[in-house]
Order: sequence, then C-alpha cells, then structure tokens
Amino acid sequence: MKSEKAKKLPSLRSLTTSLPLGSGGRDKDADAVGASALFDDMKQVHQALEFFYDSRIQEAEDLLSNRGDGVYVSLGRAFILYLKSMMTFQESDVQQTQEALKKTIHLADALRKKGTWADSFSTLWHHKDPIAHIQSMTTVQRHAELIYAEAYLLKALLSIIHDESVVSFVREGLNIRSSYNTYITLDKYIQHVQEKAANGEDVKQFALDEHFTSGVCLGIGCFNIILSMLPATVIKVVEFIGFSVNRAHGLQVLTAAGGWDDMTSSRTEPMDGLRRQLCDMVLILYNVILANLVPLSHVNPELTARILSYNLDRYPNGVFFLYFESRWLAAQGQLDQAKALYQKAIDTQKDWRQLQHMCYWDLGIIALIQQQWTTAYDIYKVLSEESNWSKAVYTYLMAIALFKQAQAQKTEEKKTALLQKVKDLMEKVPNSKKKVAGKSIPLEKFMSRKAKSYVRDGYLIAPDLEVIHAFTAFDWMPADRLITVLTSLDEQLVQVEANAQVNKADDACLLQYLRMVTARCLIQRHATASTVPISASTSSSSTTSTPATTTAVSNATTLASPASSPIPTRTTQGVSTDASLYYKIHADSYAAVLAGASQVKWDHYVYYFARYEHGRLLMHDEKYDEAEKELRVVLHANDKGVYNVGTGPHAKHKYSLANSLSFKCHNGLLRMQQLVQDKANASPSSSSSSSA
Repeated sequence: MKSEKAKKLPSLRSLTTSLPLGSGGRDKDADAVGASALFDDMKQVHQALEFFYDSRIQEAEDLLSNRGDGVYVSLGRAFILYLKSMMTFQESDVQQTQEALKKTIHLADALRKKGTWADSFSTLWHHKDPIAHIQSMTTVQRHAELIYAEAYLLKALLSIIHDESVVSFVREGLNIRSSYNTYITLDKYIQHVQEKAANGEDVKQFALDEHFTSGVCLGIGCFNIILSMLPATVIKVVEFIGFSVNRAHGLQVLTAAGGWDDMTSSRTEPMDGLRRQLCDMVLILYNVILANLVPLSHVNPELTARILSYNLDRYPNGVFFLYFESRWLAAQGQLDQAKALYQKAIDTQKDWRQLQHMCYWDLGIIALIQQQWTTAYDIYKVLSEESNWSKAVYTYLMAIALFKQAQAQKTEEKKTALLQKVKDLMEKVPNSKKKVAGKSIPLEKFMSRKAKSYVRDGYLIAPDLEVIHAFTAFDWMPADRLITVLTSLDEQLVQVEANAQVNKADDACLLQYLRMVTARCLIQRHATASTVPISASTSSSSTTSTPATTTAVSNATTLASPASSPIPTRTTQGVSTDASLYYKIHADSYAAVLAGASQVKWDHYVYYFARYEHGRLLMHDEKYDEAEKELRVVLHANDKGVYNVGTGPHAKHKYSLANSLSFKCHNGLLRMQQLVQDKANASPSSSSSSSA
C-alpha cells in the first residue's frame, strides 16, 4: 500500500470483498464456519457503530450489551468505553475500559494462529517469512491478529495517560511497539497482494475483505501521521528503535480504506469497512482541526469536503461530523454559521455530556472573539463544573471574561466587585493544574503563570487576545474584527508608552506581537478575498502570494510607535485593497519585538513566537529560504536548550509553550518542503526533462 511505487498498484477497492466465505488457510471448511460467526458479530457491531455515529449512543450501547462475547462485539464495547473514558477522565470509566480491553485481548489471543513445536524449531535455523505466515492464516486468525494489536494499542495509550509510573510507561511503550510491528506485517501482506494483482495474478485466494483492510489502514495511517508530526530529534529516536515515518503513505492508506482514491462514474459510494468511518474521521481531523493549528503538508481540502459532505448526508445528526463542519466554518471566519451548527451538535444527543463539552469549548472561543464576555463566562463556568479536562484553564478563562466585563463597567463599585472575583479566580488557577502521563499540561502552565502575573501586578494586557492566540484561533476572526483589533492594540500601545508600568517592555512587546499576528491574518484575508469560502462542498485554500516588504531590524532602543503605521481603511469585504499597509504594520511590529526583547522580564515566549510568525508570512510569500532561517532560529534554541533572550532570573529558562512552538516549526519546515517539491513538479522544465 505504499504511495510511491514504480508500478501503480491496484486500489484496495478492486481487491476486497464485503463478506469473505473462505481464505487461503489450509482448513478452509472450518474457517468458513468461523468466518460466518465472525462476520455475523461484525454486522451487529457495524449496526451499533451506525447508531453511534448518528448520535444514537444509547441504542449503540444497548445493542452491544445484548450480544454475546464474540471478539468483535467485545472490541466494539471496549472502543465505545475507551472514547468515554478519554472524555471523562473518571477513574471508574478508566477501570471499566481497561477490563473490557483485557477481555478483548484474551478473546483475540485465543483465536490467533498458534505456532507448533516444529515452527519454533525451524525459526532457529531460518528467518521466518512474515508474509507467508499471514497467508497461512485463516480469515478468523487474521482478524484476530488485527484485533489483538488494536486492543493492546488502546490499552497501552490509556495506561500511559492515566498511570504516571515510569514502569508503566516503559511496559506500555513496548506494547505499542509490538502493536506497531503487527500493523507493519499486515500492511506488507496487503501490499504483497496488491503487487500480485499488479502482475496479473488471481488474488481471490488471499480473501482480503474491506473490514480487515480498513483496520490495517487505520492503524498504519495513525502511526505514520502522528510520528511524522513529532520534532526531527524525536523522529530520529523512534526510527532508531524500529518505527518508520511516512506521512504521505499514512494519508494515502486512510484514503484508500474508503475507496476515495478510486471513485468513478460507476463507483460513487465509498467502501463500507467496519473502520472506514474512523479512517474518514482521522482524515477530517488532520485537514480541518490540525491544519488549522499548525502549517501541515499534504492538506487536501477538496477530498476533505467530499468525505465530510458524504458523512453529513449519511449521519445528519452525527455530533462528530457536525462538530467538524462547525470547526471548518469557524476557521473561515463564518462564526455565526458555526455557532448555529455547534448548537445543533449539542442538541442532537444528550447521552454523553462530554461530547457537548467539545462544542462548548469552541463556542467559548467564539464568544471571546466576538467580545461576548457574559456568554464566555457562562460557557467556561459550565465546563469548569462538568468537565475534567482542565480545571485550571477553565478557571483562568472565567477570570478573563470577568476581567473584560470589569473594564467595561461605568460605575467604580461594580468594577471593584468584579475585579475582586477576578483575583479570587486567578488565585485558584495554579492549584488547579493536573498531570497527564506524568507531565504537566503546557497550556495549564502558561495560564498558571499569567494568573500569577495578575495576582502580582494587578492587571494583564490584552488577555483575551493572548488566549485566542494561544488557542491558534486568530485565523477565525473575520476581517472587520481583525481591523477593530488593530485599532485596539494601537490604543493600548499608546497608553503603555505613556505610562510607567513595572513591565513596560513585556506589555509593549506583547502588543506589538499581537499586531504582527493580526496583520498577517489580514494579509492572508486580502490574498483570499476573491475566492469562494471553504465549506463541506467547496474548496478552501488559495496559493495567491503577495510580495512582502523586507525591513531591516532596527537597532533602536525604543519600541516602534504605532503612529507610523496607520490602520488601513475598510473596504467592501473589510480588507484594504492595499496589502502593503498590512505588510508595513507586520514589519514595524516585528522590528519592535526584536528591539525590545532584551528588556522583557516575564513574557520571553513572545520573541520566539515572533520569529515563527514572521516565518509564516515569509512562507505565505513563497520566500522559503528566509522562512526556513526564522524557523531554524526557534528550533535551534529549543533543541539546544539555550534561551538567552530577555532579562531577569527566568530569561535562560524554557519559555512558555516552547514544545508547541517546536511542533509548529517542525511541521512548517515539512510544509515548505512539500510546497517546493510541488512547485518543481509543476514547472515546465521539470516535466519536459522527466519526459525526456
């Protein structure tokens, strides 16, 4: 199933069957009976998942609870429990899930192909051929092998997150490696069948079915995508211990699992393997959620729109697909439409309150963007009371919403009362932090530090915009809102420069950095202003580039004044027709951050994020060499652990959200590599030379 082969391999759609009756195993009659029972169970699980995807969660749980102890029924129960435990973080849910997964592992192991003493003896003298070994299995044994790997992987991930001991981490790490090796072997087996078919051989005896192939694709796709997103230093380690990393291959097999790569006029429906919808969700998650958080390579908005549209038609009340569509609209700045869909997703199901919480989270971000402080406070209060994801973050966001309300009060009495509540909430944040897999959550540490700053200094600068930036949601803002933000930032800069705050350099640099982000968003809005907005039925991205103005970094000791960068006037679509004005704002603020960074005492992260933000704009302008230099500055500091920008006792310590920024920079480099390669492949000279 590799994506790059000298000979084009046939699609999985052309090689798989829906309900195999036999296999290449030696005991075909026995396997036919076992396979019949296996697929009978699988049909029930498939129906339960259909209910689940359409938000009929209680019906799904009831259907599975009324079945026997078949291995697929056991896996189905364990999978639903796994999702629930990952949302609730309740110890009782975790224990119930662990027991269900142990039972699934036991059932799958009983059905796996057992080696004889002769097999063990022969492996001492001959290297075991994994493909021949898989081919010698019956259909039931191959599915059991897949389920065994799946269940062990889920159990290992759950244990790592909830058990903070080093012994557990090492043990489950080995189990993950074992599951990975199984997936690789099964992947090679499917590739072997594809190669046989490409050579014109009859492959019916291999009895590939879409339920098996979709399971292998799901595992291989997830492993490759997740590992490829890790920093280069980590990738070297995981490759050394036996993992392979190929993002393009991971995305390709996920696409192939549904037959999305083999649609014709006579093949308008995707395949319907048991795990196909999960493969679809991973593709949507990659292209809609992750691509909005980091600059990813191999993003395919057209394919994503097709997959999402199909699943929305099939599961009109499906909370997952409604959430994805809502998030897609929000990322385009269509916030009111997104809010309506989020509310629909909330209303479609009441069984799992935690599924509503992920919609509330995004609604809270939108409320902050739209400056609806009371709504934002109410949302985060609900999450604080009902969700276990992060009490520290919810408490801090409640405090920010109250702080902004207080700033808008006309009477001093109401303002003072609200600010006291803000202080009370801020004091609770540091003690509300938690650990996952024995590690502190970076976002919680960041907000804990900001809460301490408020308690210490009695104020914060643009805290709403700072958290919107931390959530990577600046790109959600419509153009009119972005221009309003620029005006507000300039007003606050004037106040900072006129007053003698204790943290004047920190405040000014933060405001200048937020100006950079706002200007870059407006430049991108300008570039795409004439294109059709992306949705589940249209395409999204534009590669239109605008020449950037390069500005030498000033050696001035004072921060640049916003007076030299007037706010552009609004036009019909809210974006100035002259993008050079936004470039000037970005360049002036970038120079100001670099000039003032040495005086920063607390917010050292601003300098490194400014480097990344400038790199993003250079990437947008296709100045890839310059962009790479900016990202390398950040990566070098993080890889070496050398932080020497700023003043104060914390200047040489790791800055806030450093790992998150490394993640963004690493994937930014990968994206640039892909863009350069695509440009080279599209150029006439390359195509003519290749044809020659």
